[in-house]
Amino acid sequence: MRARAVQNPYRYAVALTLNRAAELAVRLLPFWRGLRGLGDGLDGWRAARAAESAREAQLDALVARLGWTREALPAPDGWAGTPELLTTVAEEALALRPRLVVEFGSGLSTLVIARALQMNGGGRLISFDHNPGFADLTRSRLEALGLDAEVRAVELVDAALRE
Repeated sequence: MRARAVQNPYRYAVALTLNRAAELAVRLLPFWRGLRGLGDGLDGWRAARAAESAREAQLDALVARLGWTREALPAPDGWAGTPELLTTVAEEALALRPRLVVEFGSGLSTLVIARALQMNGGGRLISFDHNPGFADLTRSRLEALGLDAEVRAVELVDAALRE
């Protein structure tokens, strides 16, 4: 597979830095959720821990279904799809076997859809992202995982300005 050139190295670096910060924050989320649960006492803390365990189990099941390890799937942050959403997307793509998928907003869902299409024997994925840096980051993640998708960086335009 031929390496893709990063369109704007500065934007890519900013996106990569923000993504690394988000991955660190995600690692702290279980602790934060547990602390927030303490506001409701010990039972609240236990409920928060149980919810976090269920979330982790769902992520483990998703990566196993896709034939990956947890290292292959970047940590879901506040902007990424939830484990439930990503699992639903994967199961639908695997069951429906679409030949074409169009997605708005690249990231973890792009990786999941591309993998499901690959597992199905092929298909085309076109993903649009308004942030060129994140589009480049998604492209590099796809390449690292040996997945194929077309990720387009397209500027958002206020529809009211077009009239």
